[in-house]
Amino acid sequence: MTAQPSDPFVRLELLAPPGWVRLPLDVDPDAWAAEETRSASAGLRPQGSSVGLETATELLASAARRAQHLWDGDFAAPVSLALQPDPLGRVYAVVDACLFPMEDLPLTPDRILGIGSDHGGILGDVETTEVELPAGRALRHRGLLAAMPGLDDPTSSQVTEALAYLITPVDLPGFVLLEAQWAELDLAEEIVAQVDEIADTLLVEARQ
Repeated sequence: MTAQPSDPFVRLELLAPPGWVRLPLDVDPDAWAAEETRSASAGLRPQGSSVGLETATELLASAARRAQHLWDGDFAAPVSLALQPDPLGRVYAVVDACLFPMEDLPLTPDRILGIGSDHGGILGDVETTEVELPAGRALRHRGLLAAMPGLDDPTSSQVTEALAYLITPVDLPGFVLLEAQWAELDLAEEIVAQVDEIADTLLVEARQ
C-alpha cells in the first residue's frame, strides 16, 4: 500500500458520473474493493455483463493497485476513476489526473499518451486538437498504444486506446494531465464521450 502524494497548495477534483468509481490511493486495495463490490452489488441480480462477485472484486482491486502504483512518485494532487457500470462486471476504462510540473522537455504526445501504463509505443497517428475547458486551455491527444500484455492492469491488452488532456490551469504554474485508457476499442466513442464530460468537471483549486 502506498501513501497518497499531495500538494499542500493545490487540489484537483473530478466528478464521477454514474458507472464510474473513485479509486482510493491510501488504503488497502483488496479490502477496499471487497467492501465496495459487496456494497454496490447488494440486491442486484447478475446481468449479461456480469463476471461474478469474486472476479469483479479482483478487477476493481487491480484498478486500485494500478492507481496506487502510478501515483507512488512525484506527481501531486492525484485523482483516479474506474469505469465499472455493473458492480458485478468488468472494469472498462480508467481515468487519471494529476499536477504535471513545469519542465524544459517538450510535452509531445509520445511523452503524454500512456504515461499511466507500460506500453510498446504509439500506433499510427495521434489526433490532436486544442480545446477550452472550465479549468483552462488544453491540448487533447487521442491515439492507440501497443500494450504489453500480462500486466496487473485492468486495461492490459494487445492494443489500448488513450485520450489525454494537457491543461494549462488559469493562474497556476505547471500543467494538469488528465488521461483515460481502455482496451475495449468497440466502446471507444462511448468512453470518449464520457471522458470528455469528466474533463469538463475538472476543478483545479489553489488552497488558501
